[in-house]
Amino acid sequence: MIDTRERFLATFREIGWEEFSKDREASWHSMLGIFLHILEVEASWLHYALQGSPLTDSPSLNPAEFSNFDQLTVLNSEISSKTIAILEGLKGQDLSMEVAFRERSGITRREKEIVLMHAFADEIAHVGEFVCLLWQLDVKPPFIDWLDYQLEG
Repeated sequence: MIDTRERFLATFREIGWEEFSKDREASWHSMLGIFLHILEVEASWLHYALQGSPLTDSPSLNPAEFSNFDQLTVLNSEISSKTIAILEGLKGQDLSMEVAFRERSGITRREKEIVLMHAFADEIAHVGEFVCLLWQLDVKPPFIDWLDYQLEG
């Protein structure tokens, strides 16, 4: 999913910061808010929960603290690099291991595979949201269909 974010960032650069950061009454208000939410979910669930650390320790990303695409590119790269290292370190048998992590409601236990699927499913849902928001602006998304994305390489 990491390359998909880079492709969408390139499209967002084309529409400009103003359109990208405008409140569109979407799930996380703006495309900026959605993008930061995707990064926040990946960082919190993979970098914290998957490691057994409290979710409450993960950083919160506030759209007001970002003012340009270069900042997002750096943040995306940092989070992606750490995620790749974590995923490369996982072995098949690791996926069935449970991790315990603290949420606001208390301690939760989940298999690592479930934690990974949660983060992946959340990003997929929001990528679909990006597609729809871009269509509303009459802008062609970088891809729509996962199979086409794979063929484009």
